[in-house]
Amino acid sequence: MEINFRGTVILYSVHKNLYTMRFARLIATGTATCSIIGSSLGVGVIFAGFLEALSKNPELEKILFQYTLLGFALCEAIGVAGLGIVFMLFFGDS
Repeated sequence: MEINFRGTVILYSVHKNLYTMRFARLIATGTATCSIIGSSLGVGVIFAGFLEALSKNPELEKILFQYTLLGFALCEAIGVAGLGIVFMLFFGDS
């Protein structure tokens, strides 16, 4: 390919790189979504464990519920951080 007077070959290569960057951004966004899925699974496991422990030791309900809420908050914090990363990747400028 040769470059003509208007430089169309150069413009083609620049556009090709922009499309590659957009594609890479979409792949990274999809990958970062896995933290949200993991957070959801973690919350389910935590509450399933709470219900099982509560059925075996009903007198420890208050302590078990406090630990369950702590685990829930930590799982949700990871999910929210992952969601922030997804938004930064998807809507960020570059």
